[in-house]
Amino acid sequence: ALHGAGSQGRGGLWVIKTEFSFDRLKAIYPLSIFLSLCIAVVSANRRRAIISLIIMSSLWSFLQHGVELRAGQEFAFLHKANAKIVEKIYQNVDRGCVAFSSSMKVRGYDNVVVRRSIHEFVPSAEQAYAAMRSNGGCQSVWIEGFQYATDIPAYRKAVITDANGKVLKLLAADRLADFSRPPGCRSGFAGWGRGNFRALELLFNSLLALA
Repeated sequence: ALHGAGSQGRGGLWVIKTEFSFDRLKAIYPLSIFLSLCIAVVSANRRRAIISLIIMSSLWSFLQHGVELRAGQEFAFLHKANAKIVEKIYQNVDRGCVAFSSSMKVRGYDNVVVRRSIHEFVPSAEQAYAAMRSNGGCQSVWIEGFQYATDIPAYRKAVITDANGKVLKLLAADRLADFSRPPGCRSGFAGWGRGNFRALELLFNSLLALA
């Protein structure tokens, strides 16, 4: 949804940050009306500037499309790595009373893979153990990782702690070196554009709405 709406960004600019593409799609029609009015009433130089922005937006959208496709192809491997570490976890815990925590935000993907409820934003294995004790569990599993893409985590390691606070097992994920950064950050201009051209994407989509 909308994140940081009305917050002051870099350079003193007021920005609205969006996480999902459908959030930006909602702005197409009002922005299309605004652009059409601007093109109709502004001077020739300003009209050329608006058209230049739209052309830049179309170029960025073309480059970004390839980035998104590559990110989707990488998800299959990432999911296998996540599922493998979860399988290792269940080989070393009591399924009846284990409590799961994560260093990241928890969304539906995590619950499907782990098949349990998970405490989110737990910064350490020690705090995960405390949460387990407060809920009357017998073992604690703390999963540490990073957000590979929107609502898609990559699990780096899992720490299993028993009821007495003793670390029983530390499981490391296999071959995650290629996923240390989010998709797009590995592909030059297209990755840079991910964080800087959301407004241009709106311009391009608004132009399509005018057609």
